[in-house]
Amino acid sequence: MLMKGDLVRIPQNTYIETVRAQAGAALTKRPAIGIVLSVNEFKCKVLLDDREWLVKSKDLQLCGREEC
Repeated sequence: MLMKGDLVRIPQNTYIETVRAQAGAALTKRPAIGIVLSVNEFKCKVLLDDREWLVKSKDLQLCGREEC
């Protein structure tokens, strides 16, 4: 289970939405590393490239000592 502060890998072609409703959504073009800011049942708020994004929890991979 993901928790605030976890380092996560976001795979290529993952659908991400901006936190601000006006800004829109995107697909990741390459794998990326982000930090979990908050978690709810289905989505996490993740800090990626100095911006906050909403990402489905099932799409995130927890980075451990030997992963990422």
